[in-house]
Amino acid sequence: MTPTVEFSHKVTVNPWPDDGIKVELTATPAEREALRTRFDLVDLQSLIASVGIEQGVMELVLAGRIEAVVAQHCVVTLKPVTSTLHVPFERHYRRREIHERMVAAGETLASDADDIDIDFLEGDEIDIGEAVAEEFYLALDPYPRGADADQALEAIKASAEAEPGSGAGSPFEKLRRH
Repeated sequence: MTPTVEFSHKVTVNPWPDDGIKVELTATPAEREALRTRFDLVDLQSLIASVGIEQGVMELVLAGRIEAVVAQHCVVTLKPVTSTLHVPFERHYRRREIHERMVAAGETLASDADDIDIDFLEGDEIDIGEAVAEEFYLALDPYPRGADADQALEAIKASAEAEPGSGAGSPFEKLRRH
């Protein structure tokens, strides 16, 4: 069974188009709702990406920029936290057989550095929509905090301190007493 891809926008890279590849993507309301569900977001108001693919020496380089307005749950209060993302990204694609020949021959490219991942190109298409969705997810704040998060934490702490013996204080409090 193939997984559902909520924001699929495939482009053909073989044969290589004479004028290169430049794409502007804007997620439809249905695509935004599907991505919102996939990534457990409160809301995804907009998702726009500008993407280009260039031919490198032995690989294709997909580079672009994502702009999005997203609302996530605050990790303290669970209230919505809205943020605007402006994220540049770059991905490298190489055919598996070329990669394996390069590795066997001991050849490397600048993109083989530790900080650049190589995606293997399967077939003659790249799903730039899925690449954008993955990069968007990686750009999300893993611990979004609302403006009132510190106040809420202080209130929780004060409440725990006001009720001695409730065990709601520090998890190490019982160890200190023993």
